[in-house]
Formats: sequence, structure tokens, C-alpha cells
Amino acid sequence: MGQGSAEHLFMVLATAAAAVGLSLLLRRDRAAAWILPARRAGAVALVGSYVVFWLVDLVSGRITARGDLPLDLSDIVVPVAGIALWSGHRLAFELTYFWGLTASVQALLTPSLGAGFPDYRWWWFALAHGGVVVAAVSLAWGLGFTPARGAVWRVTAISLGVAVVVGIADVVLDANYMFLRRPPSEASLLDLFGPWPLYLVGAAAIAIALFWLLDQPFRGRRRQGSPADDRRAAVADTRM
Repeated sequence: MGQGSAEHLFMVLATAAAAVGLSLLLRRDRAAAWILPARRAGAVALVGSYVVFWLVDLVSGRITARGDLPLDLSDIVVPVAGIALWSGHRLAFELTYFWGLTASVQALLTPSLGAGFPDYRWWWFALAHGGVVVAAVSLAWGLGFTPARGAVWRVTAISLGVAVVVGIADVVLDANYMFLRRPPSEASLLDLFGPWPLYLVGAAAIAIALFWLLDQPFRGRRRQGSPADDRRAAVADTRM
């Protein structure tokens, strides 16, 4: 699938339309009885489809330890988004929101996929990355979930921890997950920051800046209390 091709543009536009459309639908009645079952069905579909497609690749012999393990951030966020959809866990939502609207969006905009529609790998890529973006937007803007104070630094610390673990895996497997050992072969934003390891510092600075920007719309909501927090309080009252 070539970047800017018709199938690529369709994937991006379909993801955007699903995220906006679902968010608008959820905002009409955030307490509707169908929402929780729908969220959990979405969690099962997102994680289940990712696992099934990965197993298909494994059985077919397409998987290699040096390049196909789920060790990129846009892969790691898939099960995290499933947890956020299923349980509404605050940290899982924060990671889904910040990682989904950075790593998953970047993957959608600059795909590196040697297959096009209707190959099953096209569907794998679209459902995994697009599904995370839809989950992040619908939870934040559809249902009113709000990152807690300090979320930017919390997600940054977790991201650095993940990078350390993946970096060790890169050395052991002689791989380049998260581009920690060398920049991508295609032109990218990382090229602006010089050779390794300087571009890693630039990438970390950009990530923190993006996390901060993504957090700005929630500053007022945190002062007032988010709709999701109000619903959690209501549920707590009914259990007392």
C-alpha cells in the first residue's frame, strides 16, 4: 500500500469519519444502556482481530523476530486500548489517548505495509491502528474521559520505560523496533535531528511536546470535573 494511494486515503478518511461519527453519537446520551456492551464488544473485536491476524502470519511463516514482533508502540497500544474500552481504567485510557493520537496516527499517515486492499494484512493494519484512534477519540470526546493531573509526565515515564525494554530486545534480536538503533530507511522527521543517538533526543522532545498539546483541551474539564468522573461517582453511590 503506497503512501497517498487511494486505499491509503480511504483508510485515513474512514478512520476519521468513524472517530467523529461515533463520538457525536455517544455525546447524545452518555448514559445509554447500550454503550458499555458496545465498548466491550469493541475491545474484543480490536484485540481479537489483532491476535488472529498475527497468528495467521505466524502460521504462514511471515513472522520474523527481527521485524514482525509486536514491539513497536503502535502495536503495544492495541491491547492497552482494549483494556481501556473494556474497563475504563484511567491509566489505560491515558496511554490509549496519548499513544493512539501520536504513534497510531503516525502509523496511519505514513504506513509501511507491503500489501494492499483487500489483502488480510491491509485489514490487520487498518483495524489495529484505526481502531486505536477511534477508541482514543470516542473515549475522550464521546464519553468525556479525562487524563488525570500529571498524565503527560506519567505517560512520558512509561514510554521511556517501554523504550528501554524494547531497546534491550533490539540488541538481543539484532532488530530496530521503535527505530531505537537506526532511523527508518525512508525520509522521516527524525532526519532533522541528526544521526544516532541525537535523533532519539529529538524524538523524545517531540513526543513530550505532542503529549503536552494533546493534554491542553482537558485543563478546563479537570477543573470542572469530567462527565466520565461524574458517572463513576454515580456508580459508586449506587454500590454504597
